[in-house]
Amino acid sequence: MRIPSKILKTTVMMMLLVIISTAIAAQSPFSETPVEVKKISESTLSVDNVSQAGSADKNDSEDKGNIFQRVGRFIKNSFNKLVSAIKNRNKPGKLPAYINRAVTIPGHETAEFVFQGICPMPESINAAARKEAFYRYILLSYYPKTDITSQPSQLIVIDSLTGKAIRRFALYLAAGKPYTGHAGGITAAGKYLWVASGFKLYGFELQQIIDFVADKGAKTTTVSLDGLPPSFTLPARDLIVKSVYSVDSTASYVSFDGEYLWVGDFVKSSDSKYGPVPHHAKNKLDLKTWIAGYRVDREGMPVASEKYTFPCDDKSYEGHKPDRLIFCRESVQGFAISKGFTALSVSYGACSSKLAFYKAPVAKNSFKHSFKPEGQSKTFSADAWVVDSATHLTTIELPAGSEDLEFDGHVLYVGFEGASPNYAPKWTKLNPLLKIESRFYLINPKLIEELTR
Repeated sequence: MRIPSKILKTTVMMMLLVIISTAIAAQSPFSETPVEVKKISESTLSVDNVSQAGSADKNDSEDKGNIFQRVGRFIKNSFNKLVSAIKNRNKPGKLPAYINRAVTIPGHETAEFVFQGICPMPESINAAARKEAFYRYILLSYYPKTDITSQPSQLIVIDSLTGKAIRRFALYLAAGKPYTGHAGGITAAGKYLWVASGFKLYGFELQQIIDFVADKGAKTTTVSLDGLPPSFTLPARDLIVKSVYSVDSTASYVSFDGEYLWVGDFVKSSDSKYGPVPHHAKNKLDLKTWIAGYRVDREGMPVASEKYTFPCDDKSYEGHKPDRLIFCRESVQGFAISKGFTALSVSYGACSSKLAFYKAPVAKNSFKHSFKPEGQSKTFSADAWVVDSATHLTTIELPAGSEDLEFDGHVLYVGFEGASPNYAPKWTKLNPLLKIESRFYLINPKLIEELTR
């Protein structure tokens, strides 16, 4: 990403002021920092007294010149390193050993779509709880910037063997009625691919996706591609929602652990657009967000049937009562759980992201949480857990804009929206040293030292 020269110069000059003051202090005899003293050779001392006296003033001048020359060289080298760091901060480099793969996220060459969700795609319909040893195909979801495109939200299929995008799906609520939701998270469970947004889970037929990916005769569409980025020029078909399930969550992300669908809120109390759901914030834990767990049947359909209404942001929503709850911190964009850990994808704005790991919830640490949504006469309850500092294992820093998470039993999938033209220019203007990543990662938790102790 090219930084505007004005921003680059301003940032460099500010940092140089700090460097200069530090450098001068390091050379000052009044500083507590030790001053470098060079050893004088015996040959220098052999010069006669007359020569020494006659050249005293000259030596003083040279010594002073040497000090300032050293400061000058220090400043110049620091400046060059700073400029190089800014220019090269997003060039691919050596990744940590725990990142198995890094694959380009298509679609961010233009601004029509923003990446959000990620999950592996099974190659056949299995019982909901079954996990495969290896997933060749990876699904990515995108929401449209409706001010510049009339296209619906999209799914892209990546072949993990080649790293190439091979199929595209346009999402519809009904024939001729596009789904333009945030598609903040996606996950495959049983017969369904679930897409999360707006207090709902949208279930699409997974078999249709599998069949189209397997169709070797599929050809790139010849219909108009207006409003789509060039990398979305792929064999494509439409998908229509098969089932819609309302949840007691903003449905900002979703994941599946083989038994429960976990649907979470994105909350940022300092931003009025992302305030908490009122009854989620009423607890003794001083936490304002929860992740709602819904047990599914063998076909991947949630089984909870009890529903109620609740208010949020001056609107009324209907949701099914969760079977389980996990309370967590704010700014969570994705969640994954296994027998060994719980992981949160944490990001907001022009800052580095975090992948935070916690101990996995266990039965003995559960508690019964009771809640009463505004307007309801009945009090509801569910088994609950909390992930916080007491259960924290380790945190890994990631590039800006981390999103949805999924764990397939072997690797964690996580991608980034930061490379979108909708975000990268603004974020790097605010933070020129910010790391922007145009790829998604496959992370092996077994290679993270703190998780193996």
